Amino acid sequence: MKRVILLILDGLGIGAMDDLEAQQRLQDQTADTLGTVLKNNQDLNLNNLNQFGLQAAHNLSHLTSKSSKIQKNNLESTYNRGNTEFEIENLKAAYTYAALSYDGADTFMGHQEIMGSSPTHPKIQPFREVHKKVKYALEKKGYQVKIPEPDHPYLLVNQKVVVADNIEADYGQIYNVSASLEEIDFKEILKIGKIVRETVKVSRVIALGGKNTDLRQILESIENANSEITGVNSTASGVYGEGYRVLHLGYGIDYNKQITTILAEEGIDVRLIGKVQDVIYCPKAKKMLPAVATEKVLELMQEEMDESDSGLIAVNVQETDLAGHQQSDKKFAKVLEMVDQKLPQIIASLREDDLFIITADHGNDPNVGHSHHTRENVPLLVYQKNISVEELKPRKSLADIAATIADYLGVKAPESGKSFI
Repeated sequence: MKRVILLILDGLGIGAMDDLEAQQRLQDQTADTLGTVLKNNQDLNLNNLNQFGLQAAHNLSHLTSKSSKIQKNNLESTYNRGNTEFEIENLKAAYTYAALSYDGADTFMGHQEIMGSSPTHPKIQPFREVHKKVKYALEKKGYQVKIPEPDHPYLLVNQKVVVADNIEADYGQIYNVSASLEEIDFKEILKIGKIVRETVKVSRVIALGGKNTDLRQILESIENANSEITGVNSTASGVYGEGYRVLHLGYGIDYNKQITTILAEEGIDVRLIGKVQDVIYCPKAKKMLPAVATEKVLELMQEEMDESDSGLIAVNVQETDLAGHQQSDKKFAKVLEMVDQKLPQIIASLREDDLFIITADHGNDPNVGHSHHTRENVPLLVYQKNISVEELKPRKSLADIAATIADYLGVKAPESGKSFI
């Protein structure tokens, strides 16, 4: 029985894309997440990932880029320290890079595209521009809504739920609906989140609740990231932790046209591990296993590989992305090393007809000068026992991954993407 194992290394970019001016993201022009991590961690050994083409894909991304002498100089300084030719000669997988066809650089939209969604074009609006409209929509549904701080507006709904900007993401792209699960059921949080989603046109509305917190702590965690953005610091609020619940509500996303839903509707196993189960909606998935710690994510991945006979296992390693947000190339290196060390065990567990794909959803260069995601090409590494080792044509969309999964498992194609089988 055929299987596809999909490993998403969150935030592992391999060089700035060529459309930064059109995307109004000139702040990312020096971005090269992998290059930064390698250059600043001289003793980092990613020999297993490099045998799967990581270094070669990084090289290809830079050599085919129109954008920058900066990238090529960075490439040269990165690879002067290693025997690149030896590693490329010992490749075990097909490799290339994939561009992002969605706007910006976002985990949620990156995963929607990986699963086969066409890019949408949401608005960029800080919550202060729409908070009165959202307040009116909630009041029409019977909720009591207050604006505690008019100069830095957020909404307090029924004295239990805070609706505000997401301060961790890029400006004006995401709103959070946050509450304590000790004080309100997640279904109620989600109901409020869906009203917000219907009212606004930003990329994402996130409904989230945690057990180890209360309204007082959430309110004390509200920050003004700048004069335009006001939101809850989710880490400080205590919302995250054991037992937390979250659902990401995207703009213009049709989950029925994604490879996960297509497979599940056909009765084919879909198992989602780590953050991928937070951001991909697939109610008929066989398993949805939350985890943040890389060790736990990889442990769950191994368990599901040992148990499953067919279908799709999609896994997200989130701590790479978190390291980027923390602007720590040391932490980023440590997580990559953990994945690299686990790779031989993963390969040993693969069967003859398993297709193993490694990719990412965007970049998150720890040293680019800001703590947000970066718009970069991402690696696309493809392995199967006895596969031809070759350089694949660069892909214009992450949706090509979903199209390839559909092609390989023999189901109808998702909304977007071209198979590279």
